[in-house]
Amino acid sequence: MRSIEKFGEIYRFNLSEEFYVQSLLEIAVQKNILTLEELENIQVQCIQLLNSQIEKYNNGQSSSVRVEVAEGIMKSIFYTIGIQLKAVPNPKDAVQMLKATAIEKLYQLGRKRIDQKLKATKVFANMMLENKIDTPQEIYNATVTEGVKGFFKIYNPNFEAHEIHITADYPICVPIGGFVGIEFMQKYVETINYENMFCRYFSSEAIHHLLSGYQEEYQYLVMNIYEKVLTTAIGCKILGKDSRDLTITKIQKNYLLHFLSAQSDEQLKEIVLKAAKLLKYELGINAGSLEKYIDKSLSIIVANIATAVKSNALDQQFITAKYIDKNYKIKFSDGSKIDDELYRNVIKEIKECRYTSDKLAIIKSEIHSMSDLEDVIRDATLSKSEIMEVLTLLNPIEIAALLKRHSYDLELEFNGVREEEMRFRECLDIYLSLQSNDLRGQILKASHQIEEK
Repeated sequence: MRSIEKFGEIYRFNLSEEFYVQSLLEIAVQKNILTLEELENIQVQCIQLLNSQIEKYNNGQSSSVRVEVAEGIMKSIFYTIGIQLKAVPNPKDAVQMLKATAIEKLYQLGRKRIDQKLKATKVFANMMLENKIDTPQEIYNATVTEGVKGFFKIYNPNFEAHEIHITADYPICVPIGGFVGIEFMQKYVETINYENMFCRYFSSEAIHHLLSGYQEEYQYLVMNIYEKVLTTAIGCKILGKDSRDLTITKIQKNYLLHFLSAQSDEQLKEIVLKAAKLLKYELGINAGSLEKYIDKSLSIIVANIATAVKSNALDQQFITAKYIDKNYKIKFSDGSKIDDELYRNVIKEIKECRYTSDKLAIIKSEIHSMSDLEDVIRDATLSKSEIMEVLTLLNPIEIAALLKRHSYDLELEFNGVREEEMRFRECLDIYLSLQSNDLRGQILKASHQIEEK
């Protein structure tokens, strides 16, 4: 009897986070929990719901859309239903819910859960901004201040619930596997907030000097700040010293290499975990979600330190701070932006336009702030020639402001930067090169002056 029960079970870890409904249906049929007739009934209901959603997508004017649009809406439907079914602890019970409940009803329940997740994510996003690290690292700043904001602006749970439309360029310490849509964004924002909370126990100057020791021009690197800070702070506790200044000298680093090299893998793990416990006690972190996140991070920290010890590369983990007298200032314009719903409609209209002239007409008519213009250039998937046409609509001061915020240097590799952002930067560089020497000089001078505002 036990073996029969096991055969009929559906285990949560076997189900896809991204394609939850599809994987649930597939396994349910394989295990004879769902008949082919029941599967066909569910599929028919999904097609009926798709037709209804397409009609809403077209504002009731037409029932035809491009194939890729219809496929996207169907993915959104399955994703939304999956949000509701994931709330059922036992996947086998979720299959019973699929059998007993109309697909339309499951979809509506899933939409309500998505709205709840959106509200929770916005709360965490505000906390993330409040706990933001004062750093010149470009990818971090772009993600925390603009990237996440861009998600809320363009996310469309009615027809693209499975999409996020941003690349989430800033890497986090503990990866988020398999999730998409609002589920990914909620976990991503929560994670950055926890990392920010930890880093706020240390001064921005200490973090700056630490990262300068890793690489002097670290503001251009794609790396996780929290991981560097946590690892070095743990190194300080292994040495028996205060962690708050994040200082490990070269002599101390040599001692750590000698000491840790003599330990087995299990002993090294115990040493790191003990140091992490002392660190949390020193900082007063003794409960809650932050402590849980630190504990989740430790397996990664232990593995990185063990690898560094074996390869004699401990200086990549325990960093010696470097004191550089530079005053970095990175500013972002808030601007007056249009309503999110209106913005989504504008993006949709632009994407559906065949001719560049029509796209430009929409931009001139609907977009009235620099912040919105930047977002449109990235989100509307404009070609290089179309971006060049948009730039001709701007005056020299506006071009200077864009150059300041999207500086492009051919000698630098912006690894991990969104493709649309790179295309935008290339177009700015080309636009500047096409101007007369006098005008180009005026624009560059204005770009430097804007920093002081």
